[in-house]
Amino acid sequence: MITYSFKLFDGKMIDSYRIITKKGLEKQYLIDGKEVISSVEEPVSSIEPSIVEVLRRQTINKPVLVGYDNTITLLSGINDRFPNVSMTHFFLADTLSGNKDVRKARSLADLGCGAGFSGNYAAKNFEGLQEGRIIFGDLFPESITAALNAYLINNELDPRQLEIRQDEKSISVRGNEDQTIEFRVGDVMRTMYGETVEVAVASPIYIPEICEVFPQAFELFGRVSKSIGADFYVAHSSLADKVVEEAALQTGARLIDIRSGSFQLDLSVTDWRRNQLDEESIERLLTKGLVIEGSGKNIQYRHELRVSKMSYR
Repeated sequence: MITYSFKLFDGKMIDSYRIITKKGLEKQYLIDGKEVISSVEEPVSSIEPSIVEVLRRQTINKPVLVGYDNTITLLSGINDRFPNVSMTHFFLADTLSGNKDVRKARSLADLGCGAGFSGNYAAKNFEGLQEGRIIFGDLFPESITAALNAYLINNELDPRQLEIRQDEKSISVRGNEDQTIEFRVGDVMRTMYGETVEVAVASPIYIPEICEVFPQAFELFGRVSKSIGADFYVAHSSLADKVVEEAALQTGARLIDIRSGSFQLDLSVTDWRRNQLDEESIERLLTKGLVIEGSGKNIQYRHELRVSKMSYR
């Protein structure tokens, strides 16, 4: 039996700074209330270092929300175990917003949901889910709290009016209007067992030499997707192509490239102050397709962001 307590924000009343990347991914804003106090052209990261510097100079201390288009999530704190939403999440949302099959799906699972951005974006924007079912799954309770808070904030819901039900593997919350929202805490292979879902999505934060957290996520989420009968849409760096290809091979998936786009490599995934690679890392990444442009202070490391589909049908 799950025993779990939430620290919930009032979705209608929260006063915050917002770091918003515009639809199309070409501009990022820092907003206080209705006022834009800083902006960045062609952002590399979901939280640009120059935006962080401006934010640190603000005299009022209040929560920070990070998002893309019309959907926002909480910025993780020092003691939080959920990762911040990344540009990879935004690229997945930007891609799937133009996919008619995904938009019409009546059920979606956000695997390894972290702060819950992908599930919340789909819940807010995809027509099939307006009367459908969204499942958020993650190993950590902090992630589930963040995902639920994001749902409250994006839909301006009052947590005092929530209907929360718990059983052995699920926390169900009355959704906005006719939506069914469920949260699964624990190993997704176990918590998703026996489900049937049309679409599964994930954006594992794994880039060789940059952020090497949980490379097994691609295969694990593929196996979960296969078990629940879902088409699996996964966003990833081109530098992780071999890992994704191996995951598809091991799970018996047909791997389909949905979309790719050239981006400057985000070196700040784990530390926003990082701006260089050492020579050994560069040599290894060149074999994986890293592109180097410019030199000296103007050097850029580039890769492609991809959305791939692992099809089990």
